[in-house]
Amino acid sequence: MNRAPVHRIVVGVDGSEPAARALGWAIEVAGLVDAELVAVHAHQLPQYVPRPGGASCALDAESWERSVREDFERSWCAPLEAAGVRHRTVFETGPAGEVLLRVAGALVADLIVTGHRGRGELVDLVAGSVSQRMVHRAPCPVVVVPPGRPEAT
Repeated sequence: MNRAPVHRIVVGVDGSEPAARALGWAIEVAGLVDAELVAVHAHQLPQYVPRPGGASCALDAESWERSVREDFERSWCAPLEAAGVRHRTVFETGPAGEVLLRVAGALVADLIVTGHRGRGELVDLVAGSVSQRMVHRAPCPVVVVPPGRPEAT
């Protein structure tokens, strides 16, 4: 049996528990095969933010984006530094599925890893899940880490 080498793994990271599980799994694999891990966050800016009482207010887009980027790089991707695997982070604007496909294609990824569901469960139900999109359109194999999978230690 011929085994394809895995040099680059792209993983979707959005701060959710499923994404943390996917990142943990990808870190394990990257460590085993000495692959580079590329953590990707697809940023989509909401037009308005709901406030208590049902009213909404306009959003300071620059401030909000900066806050999300900081969470992504410092908090959500912290396990990458702790694990000591070769890695980089990519923060792009757009729908998660499209961004992951674009990054995986541009970087010639050997594997894409996603969680079972991320932050957009309602959107997933209407538009289809990111993991479902990856399975059908990715240029390489896709691993969808199921719920309940323990994170790497």
